[in-house]
Amino acid sequence: MSERPDNVLSLFERTAPLYPEHIALLDGDRSFTYSGLRARAWRIASRVQQAGAGPDRTVGLCLERSSALIASVLGILKAGAAYAPIDPAYPADRIALMLEDAQPPVVITDRAHQHLFKGSKAAVLLIEELDPHLPPNPLSPGSSPGQAGEGASGPATPENLCYVLFTSGSTGRPKGVAMHHAPLINLIQWQCRTSVLQEGDRTLQFAPISFDVSFQELFTTFAQGG
Repeated sequence: MSERPDNVLSLFERTAPLYPEHIALLDGDRSFTYSGLRARAWRIASRVQQAGAGPDRTVGLCLERSSALIASVLGILKAGAAYAPIDPAYPADRIALMLEDAQPPVVITDRAHQHLFKGSKAAVLLIEELDPHLPPNPLSPGSSPGQAGEGASGPATPENLCYVLFTSGSTGRPKGVAMHHAPLINLIQWQCRTSVLQEGDRTLQFAPISFDVSFQELFTTFAQGG
């Protein structure tokens, strides 16, 4: 991993072609290979871009912990956008504040939680329509410019936003903390050098997606073929 990645998604995109049939994700009794997870992410990315998201724009992400949540994170990054996690258990006024601050043009949620975004200016994409019922046919890296298939790692640069996480708000109004790709690339590359994780090892994805440690759990694992 000596060559600097273009963006954080590159850490996943470098691994997926090397281990296409290796298990990338376990969700209960379901398993997903690197090639299968990549295909899901690319489909989501295409729809996210069509809805108006791209570099330095956020996508609200309101899903329970699941394989669909992980595929959505990858798809949002593939589109070049930044993900802004919204816990479905948050009160309506907190969600409204987060939407006002992050200004996402797109929100990914499911049918069970779409009511939380009634009246929102964002385009609401339902994961049931984005993901599981579509055929596994990933976009070609040679797709037309500006689409999700443009280059394996997507259009984001090290200077673009990767995610926006909100503070607890215990001392007042919750604040969005914006993180760019460059420092996160440095973090994951350092962790890969110092971690005991090896190809095929398993990581328990423990932290909530709204907590920054979740990012390390995901991308250090993907970067090393775990």
